[in-house]
Amino acid sequence: MKKNRVFLRRIAAWLVLLCLLVSLLSCDLGFAPTPAGPSYEIVNAAADRIVPCDVFSLSDLSIVARGENATAVSYPVTEDMISRADLDKLNVAGIHVITVRFRGEELTVSVRLRDPIADSSPLPSVSPDPAEEWVTFRTGQIADYYSAAEGKSGEALKAALREIISEVTHRETYDELRQDLAVTDAGDAAGTIRCFYSQKEVPAAWDSGATWNREHVWPRSKGWFDRNGAGADLHHIRPDDPQDNAARGNTPFGESADYFNPPDEVKGDVARIVFYLLVRYSEADAYPVTNVAESMVMLLCWNREDPVDSYEIRRNEATYEIQGNRNPFIDCEALADRIWEESVVSVR
Repeated sequence: MKKNRVFLRRIAAWLVLLCLLVSLLSCDLGFAPTPAGPSYEIVNAAADRIVPCDVFSLSDLSIVARGENATAVSYPVTEDMISRADLDKLNVAGIHVITVRFRGEELTVSVRLRDPIADSSPLPSVSPDPAEEWVTFRTGQIADYYSAAEGKSGEALKAALREIISEVTHRETYDELRQDLAVTDAGDAAGTIRCFYSQKEVPAAWDSGATWNREHVWPRSKGWFDRNGAGADLHHIRPDDPQDNAARGNTPFGESADYFNPPDEVKGDVARIVFYLLVRYSEADAYPVTNVAESMVMLLCWNREDPVDSYEIRRNEATYEIQGNRNPFIDCEALADRIWEESVVSVR
């Protein structure tokens, strides 16, 4: 009997606790989490282009608040949000981390600027020959290949060349590059391949990229392609030493700080590859040349100062045999000036 009373008391105690718990759960005690306020971030509209420091504007920066009624609200950045020291940074070239103070928060953004004179350096003077009817190619057969572009300049020449070189007999795959680069970029010694930047010759046999790998002269991360089309074009892809490839990364070409400055003996090669891509692929029309180089002025200078050599000529012919199209700027460097020099001069 005594045991039954103890048992009943325990059940009663548990029932009381259960009722108390239900009562607490049914009450609004204010324990619900407080809704988070908006989170702010800086947006840099110039992030995809390297702008001269003398034309960079705070209007390129904006503050975006997320979380306000599930919408994004943008606020302009003004000078009073930035310290004088950070404002002074925007007057010089380089990569700068700018701190913006907004509603009690400190937001940071990386701003990449170039020297304002980068696009205004003088081009080497060229005295056109009045007697020249158009341009000169090495052979009549090559001249016939470009006959539809004869006499044109500027955008008209670019359009004509695009139509010509877009006719290919074979679209290269990324895997085929392993074998075909050993043909187009063969070294002087048998069984070797010539690395693009270092120009050193290494065994051509493919070993999964340990000895040499496939370099995208226009980095994939800054272009419109992956590992097909322009990303597997023999005129574009060059074999390279893995360490040199890693050192270059996706850094644009240039001679100023924070750019990748290739050896002088391949600067013209670089320029002519970039020119080819700008003409060959219509997708390139939406991608500024500053994605891959410091300026068009610099590339035109490189094209003139490092003219086509016998190795480039041989490589162009080998690529033509495989793909069925040519790089017009190897066949005639002067074509680049006929397309871009007038537009470059007009903005200086």
